[in-house]
Amino acid sequence: MPTVSLWRRRKVWLLCGALLLPCALVAGREFRLLPDGQAHAYILDVGQGDAILLVSPSGKRILIDGGPDLSALEQLGAHLPFFDRRIDLVAFTHPDSDHITALPEVLKRYRVGRILFSPVEHVSGQYERLLTLVEAKRIPVILPDPSQDIDFGDGLVLDILWPPKNLMRSEDTNRASLVLRALAGSGSVLLTGDIDEAGEEAMIGAGTPLAATVLKVSHHGSAGATSLPLLSATHPALAVISVGKDNRFGHPSPEMLARLSQLKIPVRTTMEEGTIDLVF
Repeated sequence: MPTVSLWRRRKVWLLCGALLLPCALVAGREFRLLPDGQAHAYILDVGQGDAILLVSPSGKRILIDGGPDLSALEQLGAHLPFFDRRIDLVAFTHPDSDHITALPEVLKRYRVGRILFSPVEHVSGQYERLLTLVEAKRIPVILPDPSQDIDFGDGLVLDILWPPKNLMRSEDTNRASLVLRALAGSGSVLLTGDIDEAGEEAMIGAGTPLAATVLKVSHHGSAGATSLPLLSATHPALAVISVGKDNRFGHPSPEMLARLSQLKIPVRTTMEEGTIDLVF
């Protein structure tokens, strides 16, 4: 009889352990995702597209773009707490499908505080559905104004650099791509969307402050962007490229990589590393 009793006690302890282990793993994961007093930029691995998650020193969350498919949802799940379904700001640089595909689902699954976008002239069912959902959920909309910053009150500032008001209704979605600079302490990340070389020249000509510690290379490393003048104005210590493996465009282009090499700027890509976690 004592042997049976001992076996039963062991069985109870094993059952308790089996129940508590997942709880402990979840608790450990949630603890690791608590704010650490630093600003993070996660260049999410979404293939041939863009999706970037910024987390401020106190834990404010900013999602910039939503990638070409729904993989951004999985990436967000890996970097955001399970029990806090909040994103303080969602921005999309322009309405091309490789930047907005996951955003409708993001708006459905998370509590989004504000939306930032440039209302370019663009016709697509995907873009219309996104705007309809923003309106239906009554999410406050911010239109870009290069004279205004978005200050999150904890050391992270989002500097809106582009487009100017006269380009907001442009049909050239790349030329009017939203360009942002995230600043925290002495670090900064320049987020260029898909802006083209003509847009870069216009920013430089307008005296736009482009200096940054990290440059998110424009248009997945295409040949017609991230020009030498832009690189000279930015003078980054690191360039990162969000790009898919074996993509049909041949990105990143040899010409753009040669420009980075010429200026001795190190480069990291999502196709080689997956999601890139930067602290700035």
